[in-house]
Amino acid sequence: MLYPVDKKAYTNDMYIAAQRRALETLLDHAFILTIFGYGAPQTDVEAMELMKGAWGSPDVRRMEEIEIIDRPNCDEDAMADRWQDFIHNHHYQVHDDFFKSTLADSPGRSVETQTQRLYHARWYELNRLPQAETLEEIREWYSRLVEAERRAE
Repeated sequence: MLYPVDKKAYTNDMYIAAQRRALETLLDHAFILTIFGYGAPQTDVEAMELMKGAWGSPDVRRMEEIEIIDRPNCDEDAMADRWQDFIHNHHYQVHDDFFKSTLADSPGRSVETQTQRLYHARWYELNRLPQAETLEEIREWYSRLVEAERRAE
């Protein structure tokens, strides 16, 4: 998303136009949409139209999940209302802490974990991201997962 301006020039710059196409493709194929603290201001019409067009109607996206991660003590109902054009029924979560999110519960396996819960009523033991103090700690923790994936290939 671009910073709020009156008229966004999403197609004037080749790089921005390419990023817009990438966003459209990714949203079209996504199962989980995670939104980080973006309040979707009413003035950001172009960005919201872009996202709505790529995501599609909530009536068609009946099983997909929306996850909103905002600041501590955020108004969960207000965030859900703001993103209602994307949410089907009760398929959303609002978190006021990243470490409560699906991304932190199942790093690298969030979609797999959600599909098992939703389609097969299976709950796996989670491999939660530790509440690290530095990015280096997180990088070190993730590097073990990446190495395990490489060995499995």
